[in-house]
Amino acid sequence: MNVVEQNFSGALATWRDINLAEWQKTLDVQGIELVDNQKESVLGRKALADKTKEFKKLSDEEKPSAFKGLLKAYQMEIDNLTKRSKASENAFLKVYKVLAEAPDPYPFLEAAVDQTVKVAEALESEVKLQKLREENAEMKKRIYEFSIVETAKKKAELRVEYLEEKVMFYGLLIIPHLQMASDE
Repeated sequence: MNVVEQNFSGALATWRDINLAEWQKTLDVQGIELVDNQKESVLGRKALADKTKEFKKLSDEEKPSAFKGLLKAYQMEIDNLTKRSKASENAFLKVYKVLAEAPDPYPFLEAAVDQTVKVAEALESEVKLQKLREENAEMKKRIYEFSIVETAKKKAELRVEYLEEKVMFYGLLIIPHLQMASDE
């Protein structure tokens, strides 16, 4: 197995192990969770902003007793943000861990496309070659038939030449007899 085949086989094994279809399902779920977390963050910040506004409106005497509730709300929001942040970071790190070691599939896909094109061209060439072989066989057959006709033609020409010579020979033999007969 050459280096290219080893690289291709290794990449194929890596991407098979990654199981992209499963990852896509997982990422879909995580994506929905992230969107939900974003919505919760917006609502939490809005609720915290409302509580802070209410706190500011309180008199100085009411603030110490209300401060404990406001502080608790801030702590809860910080805890929620921390949980959401950890969830997002963990989701990212899981994907990163899987993809960091994976080879770039583009060169392999490009090579596969190139090979597909070459195979298609080879099949097309094979069809053309078969057609040319058939034409070649037909031409050989025609040449053979033509050579038979040509041989027969040459034989006929030789026969004609032979017969013409024979006619001339007999003509030369007959002419003196004809002259004698006409003289008499």
